[in-house]
Amino acid sequence: MTVSNLKEDVQRPVKVIQTLHATKFANSSDDFGVGKHFQQLVASGATIPILTSSTIDMIPNNSLVRVRGMVQDMLNPEIFCNEYRGADGSWHTARFQDEIEEQVTSEAEVRYGDRRPYIIIPVPGESSWISDAAYKEAETSLAATGTNPAATTANAAAKRPREDVADDISMSMMVTDATIEADGEAIVDSAASQEAARHRPTETAAAAPAAPSPAPSFSPGACMVYLYSSDENIKLNDIVEVVGIVSRAPELAAAHLGAAAAFSEPGSLLDQEMLAAHPPTSQVPRIHAILANKEDPCNISTITTAATNTTAPEEEETVDMAAARARVLGFLSMVLGGDNLAAEYLLLQLVASVHHRSNDGAVGIFPLNITACPAVPEVNNTTTDTVKTENTTTMSPLGEAITAALDSLVPRCLPLPLTLEKLNTASWVPRRGAEDSLMSSGALQIAAGTQLVVDETVLQSGQLNEIGLRNLAALQGIMQQQKLAYDFQFFTMDQPTDAPVTVLSTARTMLKGVGEVVVPLQPTAPLAINGAAVTAAIAGGDVAPSRQFLAAVRAAVNKTGDFSIPEAVAAHVERDLAGAKQKDPSLTPESFHLWLNLARLLAVSHGEKELTPERWVQALDMEHRRQERIPKTASAAGAAAPTAATA
Repeated sequence: MTVSNLKEDVQRPVKVIQTLHATKFANSSDDFGVGKHFQQLVASGATIPILTSSTIDMIPNNSLVRVRGMVQDMLNPEIFCNEYRGADGSWHTARFQDEIEEQVTSEAEVRYGDRRPYIIIPVPGESSWISDAAYKEAETSLAATGTNPAATTANAAAKRPREDVADDISMSMMVTDATIEADGEAIVDSAASQEAARHRPTETAAAAPAAPSPAPSFSPGACMVYLYSSDENIKLNDIVEVVGIVSRAPELAAAHLGAAAAFSEPGSLLDQEMLAAHPPTSQVPRIHAILANKEDPCNISTITTAATNTTAPEEEETVDMAAARARVLGFLSMVLGGDNLAAEYLLLQLVASVHHRSNDGAVGIFPLNITACPAVPEVNNTTTDTVKTENTTTMSPLGEAITAALDSLVPRCLPLPLTLEKLNTASWVPRRGAEDSLMSSGALQIAAGTQLVVDETVLQSGQLNEIGLRNLAALQGIMQQQKLAYDFQFFTMDQPTDAPVTVLSTARTMLKGVGEVVVPLQPTAPLAINGAAVTAAIAGGDVAPSRQFLAAVRAAVNKTGDFSIPEAVAAHVERDLAGAKQKDPSLTPESFHLWLNLARLLAVSHGEKELTPERWVQALDMEHRRQERIPKTASAAGAAAPTAATA
């Protein structure tokens, strides 16, 4: 691929697509070879501008871009003009674009297709070592491609909005006869949609309603991504990287106002839903996706190569597992004041993952509760408002330190201070609006693998309102079953999650999880004083091997078929469990599951693919030492395990 071709592909992809379409009969694929062509471009290592909130204004309209984010919402499919016959009698495509340069009459032949809009937002809780590197790469990508920040699309004004053409070729007709099933997919009534398009009044296409509905709000950095293929199997909360064509056409907003007026009364539900699905491109840029790849949440190789350019997947195998594990353990122990046992449990929490789901719940849950954490002093009611504000929305010093430590090690970490203000102010659960049918994001709408650090030590005396109670219930649902009930106004829909939870509390947490691991903190040295101290401690160090180690172990934990328990070890385990049950009849299946899960995590974190007697004994010894710290009134899940001597 020559330099001139690279420049054409990146700066004028619409022209390239039209050329491919002209020779489509030589290509049997549905997208007339567009996907294959641009896949080769990406594979060649060509630099493609990265779209972010800081680079959007410097990227010319209709150029090729890359964008990465989390799927925050999936809107109803749309009918659009896929192909049309021009004045010269030849067929042209309107795919992957919002504007056409040619005047099209209402008598023109049109072929329709369907596409699905996705709202993509910056990944919630993404760690600074990824986001900072991605920001720098985005800036570099502009310079490397010769993008001129002052470049403008001078001919954009001469182009006609696709929605401004005659009624027979409605380019962006939203499907209103779609029914949403429980799995979030839509069934499209194409015939009804096309019938509606044929009866659209031509004269109303550019007429705005007298009283337009207020525009919906979107997360900063959000963009609307249109997928033209159903093969990607992209779902809610997936992290995706998209290569597509950016479209910013201010005149489209007026066209959509006219479309809303044509189909409904101003202010009606249909009016609001149509406008919400087509926000101004100045507020939410459109990306017409040519390629869309789903990111593996258990593996950072795709992140580190694409975003940070630090390692290749094959290099992960060269990491010294034992040395990396010891380094992570020592780092966590330093943050926890030299408490090696608590650090060991925290390390295992970082690699835990839901690896199987059934009607009985999720398998692999390992919620960690670190207790005996320093209490945060109560805020005196007579103190100034400034002091109150400082204590009502932030983490405790230890919470900051642990969050900073995890932020430096894992791809995603989200701190959740359980203050009355944060609990009572806004819902943490995503909610589908009744008026505009858009999903409003909540604090708990996160991608799989996001570490949640819940700081209960900052919760002070007061009363929870209905919102606060629902937020606590939602958080507990994640701890117990790794699922979150999304609010759809008249019903709720459970969405699976995979968010390891670490709760910091002074006493045992008020949140209850299935088999939660309670570890009272026993520091032998000063605790890390705050997040800044942790960040300073690792400054200049090579943290990449530690990150690769944790990512590799978490990926291995997810591969249940790669781990086994030999028959001899299984018999040993059964004898130990039976003996423990005889000594303590209060033991439950959850207790046994906790021990087995702990042993499995321990073995995999040492790079082992099967459970050995030595690792089983080590797991029981950890449990014995942990339970010695817990008051005798602990629940059955924390009942005494057999000691290493009897195992």
